[in-house]
Amino acid sequence: MKKIFIDVGGYEGDASLAALDPAFSFDKIYCFEPVKKCAGHIQNRIPDARVEVIHAALADFEGEASLFGPGTVAGSMFSDHQHVDNSRTETCRVIRATDFIKPFTDDNAEVYVKLNCEGAEVPIVHDLLMSGTFAKLKSVLLDLDARKIPSLAARLEIIETELAKISDRNWYYPEEVQYGQQCTFGGIRNWLFVAEAGGVSRKWDSFRYNLDLWNKKEFRGYYKFLFVRKLPPWVMDFYYKHFRQLIKR
Repeated sequence: MKKIFIDVGGYEGDASLAALDPAFSFDKIYCFEPVKKCAGHIQNRIPDARVEVIHAALADFEGEASLFGPGTVAGSMFSDHQHVDNSRTETCRVIRATDFIKPFTDDNAEVYVKLNCEGAEVPIVHDLLMSGTFAKLKSVLLDLDARKIPSLAARLEIIETELAKISDRNWYYPEEVQYGQQCTFGGIRNWLFVAEAGGVSRKWDSFRYNLDLWNKKEFRGYYKFLFVRKLPPWVMDFYYKHFRQLIKR
């Protein structure tokens, strides 16, 4: 059975780098990034054949849309996002979520979807729910940035009501699995482990992969965090009182 990871809102590629860890054994990673500059950065940063960077956004339609504040952490398809700079725009290609994802679920692939796309998660989830595709996903990390977007309030209420009807829950919110993991990379790894995407058969490959990231000076704060977390409680207390700032370096 194939394992697919779909990174919606790639930004700098941290989530895709987390999914590349051999511990998770993903056969293919699709990274959706609608901002041209960011998509190019991800391609240069992750020259791995398993990663396909798609310069487009996902939503509930096929076509084009305006992206407000492109390249910023709050870049959004919605101009009333509370934190977006809507003085700058960029036109992006849009792919319908069901059209892209449903063929994988029809082929019985295990599909993991990370949604951090500043409001676009609402039309994406609604589209997947209406097509019956959402229930077939193995796991979803659902960041509801739509809470910051007044124009999406009614649609957000609808999808939350529909999600509540699903008896076999297959999604997590960031506060459940991602927060407190030091960075996006760490949060994605934790979600994938909680969602049972990881195994024990490739521990050595995983160790070498993470050691390579350390040597490239990637996510060193996260690796320091992992080390500190394993220390006895009294050492942790001393650390947080006096040396916590070191983890950010």
